Amino acid sequence: MRRAIVPIGMPWAGATSLQTLLSAYRPELTRAGVCAPDLRPRGAGGAQPSHQYPAQTFDGRRLRRELREWFKMLVGKLAATSSDIAILSHEGLWQLSSWHDAPSMLRELLECHGFEMEIVVLLKAQDLTAQSYYSWRCQALCEPRFFLESLPGILRQRSFNYLACVRPWAIAAAGRVLAVPVHERGSSAPLIERLLRQLGLADRIRPPLQPEGLLQQHERSVSPAVIEIARRICARCGAQRSLAQAREIMQFVAIEARLRGFASTPFQPLDGATRERVMAGFAASNDRFARSIWGENWPRRVADVELAPVNAFGPDLVSDYADAQLDSVVLQVCQQFGLTAGYGLLARARTLFELPRSASRFGH
Repeated sequence: MRRAIVPIGMPWAGATSLQTLLSAYRPELTRAGVCAPDLRPRGAGGAQPSHQYPAQTFDGRRLRRELREWFKMLVGKLAATSSDIAILSHEGLWQLSSWHDAPSMLRELLECHGFEMEIVVLLKAQDLTAQSYYSWRCQALCEPRFFLESLPGILRQRSFNYLACVRPWAIAAAGRVLAVPVHERGSSAPLIERLLRQLGLADRIRPPLQPEGLLQQHERSVSPAVIEIARRICARCGAQRSLAQAREIMQFVAIEARLRGFASTPFQPLDGATRERVMAGFAASNDRFARSIWGENWPRRVADVELAPVNAFGPDLVSDYADAQLDSVVLQVCQQFGLTAGYGLLARARTLFELPRSASRFGH
């Protein structure tokens, strides 16, 4: 049978880089015998390369008709292609509930067109994923707490149990699962290059691709001042429902923070002690995951990343001058974008429990 490679995530682990590469080099890949179909529904709009739409329709965040449209497009692409390899990269499938029938539905559809499903997982350690998730929530203007306050709730999410998330897909794919860590012990090669090599596609795909295409990795890091301003906006006005407006606000905030002289170094809230506590809590489940996929324990495959010094703002870690500057940006944003104070029980509940309607629960 032909191969259908299905990367299912996880977020902030190179998925966007892979999707961008597949979108940019689609004609070259087709000539190399690799089908990487564009399956965006008509209502998706724009040039968004991140294919989150199937997961968002599977779990009800997009209209159900878009899922039917997606399946119809997929069937048409598979029926029309003569390629022996198909790559369907869709971020967000990682986090579907364990009882969801998406894995078996996709396997059966692929088998009907002569393709055997293989699952690919791109992953980071939970401590770095939690840091990325917190940063994303702040930038989406739906996180009013400091990092250490929000960390316990973040880590309780099912998405941080890698074995539980992968198991339904591994069962549907009869154990054909490849997991590639962003930080792999003993390797300095770019993530996408390692992925292609481990899939056995390096010789076929690499020649048509430019070196910079293999090296690219999208890391949208922002400064600690930008994160703190976003946190204060959310604490004052409540969680924002519109992700599009949040992006516009964050672009404005980034400019204002630079104009006020705040450092542009990437946000780093993790310290060594916190990292040890987080990873100790996942040590047993990570080892079970690693042995099931790689046949060895987690530390033998996933490298520790040297942490930069902590630079996150905290309740007692800001000078009076910096505090006034941060608040002045918050006030300017509220005036320019028409945000109003949202204090009270209902605003607090919405801030803590509601994500932007157009955002992935665990996406970009």
